[in-house]
Amino acid sequence: MIIIEGADGTGKTTLGQALVAELLGQYFHCSYQKHWDIYNYHRTILEAAGKLETGANITCIIDRWAISEAVYGTHFRKEPSYPWRDLMNYALKQFNPTIIYCRTKDTVERHQDLNYRRMEMYDNIEGIPELYDDFIIGNKCYVYDFTKTSLEQAVKEIAEYERHGKHEHNSRCICTTSEVWV
Repeated sequence: MIIIEGADGTGKTTLGQALVAELLGQYFHCSYQKHWDIYNYHRTILEAAGKLETGANITCIIDRWAISEAVYGTHFRKEPSYPWRDLMNYALKQFNPTIIYCRTKDTVERHQDLNYRRMEMYDNIEGIPELYDDFIIGNKCYVYDFTKTSLEQAVKEIAEYERHGKHEHNSRCICTTSEVWV
């Protein structure tokens, strides 16, 4: 299982779809509506991905999940709609996912440019990249910056890790841990 997190416009969907193609996996793209029970929505996606992985040996990629709820909930609604660390720690313990954090140096500017070309959920994400950093820094994850690492190289590294090295530690610091999310 791979969970991809990061602000709008950082390459999550592009990376996720490329990983699905490479790993012949299943893709889940999480969204948000204020009337949804977002905890149960996220928990159901996690459980469905877990069943596909254990029951059918299908690698599942989840695009935008609990950390995004923590970030966007904190920024736009003053707090997340559920205790996201509890769900994150449950995921780590039960499914041992690889966590990928997509981040570019110019995330806010890229989002503004995208917002001109397509409809984005939020007009302005100023402060969002820093909140992701606050929630993610200090935890193990693979950091993907498409302005520094090619999509092909990232897919190659992540796919190799998923296929062969998930239970070994490696120098690229890809997260696969049962440690507690801080």
